[in-house]
Amino acid sequence: MHYPFHLGWLSLYERAKLASGETLLVHAAAGGIGSGVVQLGKVAGATVIATAGTDEKLEFCRSLGADAVINYRTEDLFERTMELTGGRGVDVAFDTVGGEVTQQTFRCMAFNGRHVIAGFASGIEQEDEGAFSPRAVCYGNFSLVGACHVYVDDALEFRALTGLNFTSKSEGRRIHAEILKLHEEGRIRPVIGRELDFADITGALEAMARRETTGRLVAHVGG
Repeated sequence: MHYPFHLGWLSLYERAKLASGETLLVHAAAGGIGSGVVQLGKVAGATVIATAGTDEKLEFCRSLGADAVINYRTEDLFERTMELTGGRGVDVAFDTVGGEVTQQTFRCMAFNGRHVIAGFASGIEQEDEGAFSPRAVCYGNFSLVGACHVYVDDALEFRALTGLNFTSKSEGRRIHAEILKLHEEGRIRPVIGRELDFADITGALEAMARRETTGRLVAHVGG
């Protein structure tokens, strides 16, 4: 439960400032992180549009509360998003995919929208490459928002040493308490797609890379 909801909280609530009544687009929504973000989007009172690659995953997203779904393998992301939003676009997009998906999502952003980049599942090399032109952001009148879920003992000291802005452990404990409260109230639930022995983890990771998994994978260590 820890990682999907903590990253989702940081991305949606702290960084993108998602508000009730806004529209949220969640990529890879059936995955371990996306499944948590869909739920947090609904908690915030947003209309959630979820993307996934199979009908089974799309139905799974609906079961988590998604208001609308897009099959990225068979539907045009831009055209379907514009249809669902009356041509306005989405207020917030949650993107852990990167690459071509990120550039397609630029076209889906509403005026004053916030596009959260929280990962690069389509290729980690994109972290160090100029994968897109800033022109799309400028002319689109939306914001690019970065989100990285890491807690450190002293955020100011860490910034002085590295130049990076990470969340302090004290702030992390506050967020964790909020997440546990939502869980106790039954408003969110961790999604475990598969449990496996540690010896089978290689095959499970390969299945994840092929986008064949839903929710989180849990590996058991020892007897």
